[in-house]
Amino acid sequence: MTSPVVVWALISLLVALLAAAWVTVRAVAAKQHLDRVQDQLPSLERALVDQQMPQAHLIVARMQADSAAAVRLTHDPLWGMVTQLPILGDNPRAVRKATEAVDLLVGRSLPSLLRSARLAKPSTLVHGDTVAVDDIAALHAPVAQASGTASLARRRIREADGVLLPPVRSAVARLRTRVDGLARALSTATRATQVLPAMLGRSERRTYLLVVQNPAEARGTGGILGAYGVIEADRGRLRLREISPNSRLKDSPSLPVALGADYSALYGNDPGVWRNSNLSPHFPYAGRVWLALWQKQFGRQLDGVVALDPITLGALVGATGPISLDAETRLTGATTADFVMSGVYRRFPRFNQNRPRDRLLARLGELVATNVLSGRGDPGRLIQAASRAATHRRLLVYSTRPGEQRVLASGSIGGAMPISADPFVEVVVNNGGGNKLDYYLDRMVRYSGGACIQGRRSTRITIVLTNRAPAIGLPPYVTGLTTRDAGVDLPAGTNRLLVYVFATRGATLQGAELDGVPVSSMVFGRELRRPVFAFTVNLRPGQSRSAVLALTEPASSKPARIVEQPLVRPQRSVVAATTC
Repeated sequence: MTSPVVVWALISLLVALLAAAWVTVRAVAAKQHLDRVQDQLPSLERALVDQQMPQAHLIVARMQADSAAAVRLTHDPLWGMVTQLPILGDNPRAVRKATEAVDLLVGRSLPSLLRSARLAKPSTLVHGDTVAVDDIAALHAPVAQASGTASLARRRIREADGVLLPPVRSAVARLRTRVDGLARALSTATRATQVLPAMLGRSERRTYLLVVQNPAEARGTGGILGAYGVIEADRGRLRLREISPNSRLKDSPSLPVALGADYSALYGNDPGVWRNSNLSPHFPYAGRVWLALWQKQFGRQLDGVVALDPITLGALVGATGPISLDAETRLTGATTADFVMSGVYRRFPRFNQNRPRDRLLARLGELVATNVLSGRGDPGRLIQAASRAATHRRLLVYSTRPGEQRVLASGSIGGAMPISADPFVEVVVNNGGGNKLDYYLDRMVRYSGGACIQGRRSTRITIVLTNRAPAIGLPPYVTGLTTRDAGVDLPAGTNRLLVYVFATRGATLQGAELDGVPVSSMVFGRELRRPVFAFTVNLRPGQSRSAVLALTEPASSKPARIVEQPLVRPQRSVVAATTC
């Protein structure tokens, strides 16, 4: 005779298996609906850019039908019961959270965006050299509403974690990437609509220092200051007053602004020199140093700083059309960045050719600014290019007005280092060889978190730096002066990098190795309450070197964040850590 316990165990197992099969069928159907939602995003973006509003409304209606169907499939009482079954783990709950995130975006964020699209078209927001500041101010409310919903969706998709099956894990990861991207873009747009009207001179004239950073020679905020200009904004009308190469700027023997003892201990008076004025990755520091140096040299106070890089210049050229620098050089959106960071040095390869090189680059900046400010090209593409650049910290803005600066600093466009105590790492390289070899630099940063014990956890920061520069054929101006190590000349094309590792607040260093050998010359510092660990690396052409820092840091329930320095080649970032 079969024991009742065995019978009930068999029945329970059968019910669990049937429930698993039932959930699988409905999960597959829900995934199909979510896939259709994601597949329609490019069409929606094109419709909005082209101002095809009836088509945009139709696409959103289809997306809403699919997202609602996915929610229905994953939110009935039986699905809720199945989420409690150990045999299925966290998968049903993760799928439910994913459908909720998508439904928030499609049901609430997108309608707000459609309302904002009706309020102002790109063609009316930018007209010639004038920006419609009143229209931008009217956009703030609907954009902020869409951003708030996107942030809620981001929190919801982050709750889709735990022990997941590979198909669920990969689908959630793809969705998380999309939601994060949209949330960041909307957050940037919210800040822009909040501060742009005033910063563009809605009520009083403003004047800004325009800085072009060249990441072929790395600095903390991106690259060395290569050229500068002055932009005036008056009731939305923008004018370029001047643009010049950095050779016209005069250095100061000491730092012209007080940024605190921690800053001075890390960088000394080096930032008093224009070419070293942005060693720190915290852009507000660079903005303050630049404005102080400017006032010291020219006796004028400016209202802020706008910084961009050659990749942003290329995007602007792509939006406004090709430009001809001279009879030999015609640049497009696809070729501008490469010319500024590499091609110009092939054309003028020697150190004594600074003047013709500077004239050509200044001419480039003048033409790009003139085309943008004259209203040439597609306003929609211009707005897209600026938004994308701000999201990736390739367009940075600093304001001397405290209220505006607080808004800017809270988003990527402000380039401010995060002040939270969440798990964090940012690896910053400053070029120490006086060369343009960072054009060839590859970077990989991995954050590995161990178990949390008694309020602390062990972490490892792995940094792999690779010099992809060819061993022969580079111009002397690119390879720079000869690099020496222990009295020995290193091969031409060897890059010297000053590496700064900004870690989680409260982290302590347990040990550090470079290529498996303990680092004996580590520099310790602090910036914005974060510990900073710095060391020097020489990279021969084609060489990869690996540094590993072993840390202990406070345990946290928040996910780890890797902030990426905006250089030429994108950094590969890997987080391998569960929350505590």
